[in-house]
Amino acid sequence: MADVKKMITDLPLGTPTSTDVIPFVDIVTNTTKKATKADLKGDAATVDVGTTTTLVPGSAATVANSGTVNDAILDFGIPAGAVIHSTVIIPNNSVGVNGDWAFSTSSTSEVYFKSGGAWALVNSNKGATGEAGPTGAAATATAGTTTTLSAGSAATVTNVGTVNAAIFDFGIPKGADGIGDVNGPASAVDGNFASFDLATGKKIKDSGKKAADFQTVLTNPVTGTGTINEISYWTSSSAQGTLPVATYPSLTELSYVKGVTSGVQSQLNGKQASGSYAALAGSTAQAFSASTLDVGNADTTIARVSGGVISVEGNNIITANQQVTALAATAAGDKDKYCHSNASTGALEWSTVTGGASLWTLMPGTPTRVGNTSFTVTGDITTYVAKGMIIKWTESSTVRMAMVSIPSTYGAPNTTITIVGDTMASIDASSLKYCMLGAEAFVEKFAVAGTIGATGTDIANAFYAQEPMRVLGADLYVGTAGTTNATTIDINKAGTTMFTTKPTLATTVATSPTPFTANTTSALALNDRVSIDIDAVQTTAAIDLYVKLYLFPTRYINLT
Repeated sequence: MADVKKMITDLPLGTPTSTDVIPFVDIVTNTTKKATKADLKGDAATVDVGTTTTLVPGSAATVANSGTVNDAILDFGIPAGAVIHSTVIIPNNSVGVNGDWAFSTSSTSEVYFKSGGAWALVNSNKGATGEAGPTGAAATATAGTTTTLSAGSAATVTNVGTVNAAIFDFGIPKGADGIGDVNGPASAVDGNFASFDLATGKKIKDSGKKAADFQTVLTNPVTGTGTINEISYWTSSSAQGTLPVATYPSLTELSYVKGVTSGVQSQLNGKQASGSYAALAGSTAQAFSASTLDVGNADTTIARVSGGVISVEGNNIITANQQVTALAATAAGDKDKYCHSNASTGALEWSTVTGGASLWTLMPGTPTRVGNTSFTVTGDITTYVAKGMIIKWTESSTVRMAMVSIPSTYGAPNTTITIVGDTMASIDASSLKYCMLGAEAFVEKFAVAGTIGATGTDIANAFYAQEPMRVLGADLYVGTAGTTNATTIDINKAGTTMFTTKPTLATTVATSPTPFTANTTSALALNDRVSIDIDAVQTTAAIDLYVKLYLFPTRYINLT
């Protein structure tokens, strides 16, 4: 009985069998009891799945045991869009992409994550070693199926096995579609065309072909350059050029014959100008039965006097031998007369003009200077004082002249008249007169068809003065207004500008509101050449340019 009192530490070691008795303390009753080894065998360890959380794509996955070392409950954090790989050992780094996971199918059930191009061990599903117990079946965890879910949905992990032999089925949401990205090779050559790689329509490859490779298939490639809005023509069998508008029709001029269905000359043959005419039948000479012929008005009559003699307003102008007779001597001091033949003798003679009016007429009312470019007249004379009327006056006995630039306006009791030309510093008494001839008879016109998209010199038709003339001003027009910045031209005499303030059209403006004033010294001598330059164009160019240059013969200034 003395051996019973020995300390347990004093007992010899041995290997117990299932029938050996092992003492133990019941902590509930606080008594010592005995049991066989078989009675003390522990329960088998378990592994189960807890929560599954979807993480940001590319982040590290997480596995946490929220159970015990013997009854493990694994909580998973799964990044969206990752691919789950099945493996036995750590995967090769060539497998998968960053953000992918791999689960080992071995008994140790390791979990791997790929980051920075390399796989690394994250965790192991194997629980901690429990107390020694009888040998039992080892718990396992293997990967089952992997299903791709719609983008944005939550990842899923489902154990379709048992707690001792887990089989995990994974549901992984696919990544969101890219915006504008192309799935193609990094070795593509700049300038080459892309072609589809495989029949999926989702991947492209370098075709190895560029635009120049296809140019060679043209049998006769066309070369050459051209000018906008000019007619194109063949300069050789494989090259083209354009015909300059200075010599050939512009596109605007060609549009005039749009709708012509046959030869223009054949349509003109047999035509006559519009108006009222006496009809003459046949193509041979015809007798005209009227004894007199009114030209334009009943006060201008051409009549037959006798064989070979024709008279105008009763004065013979052609004799029987078809020659004008000698001019009779002019009496000393005769002026303001016209030459005609005597109705009886056929001899030329001078006669005084009757029933007409002088070239210049005194301006009615009382003209009063307002400024350098305007004056007023008492009364309402707007009915005949309009744009284009030529006026003259004297300043300290020096003759000045100008043109009415805009329609006159009336505000009781005066009519206001605005002018362009000489500046009006003062008006000598009873010297302001208006001319019976308007500026419209002496307007010179210039035109440039098409887009006004570039500056240039001498870009339109030139004009040569047929007599000495004063230059008063100019108006500027376009068919379609340009925008942004301004279209500016210059009007030159023998290459030198006649306008200090150059004619200009601002953005969206198609017509100059008032004529631009020429320099006060601008005058043309016989055969002086006038040309047009384009000095500035607009960002959105104007189309079809027209210029009116207002002139007036110098000789008329000295007439009464």
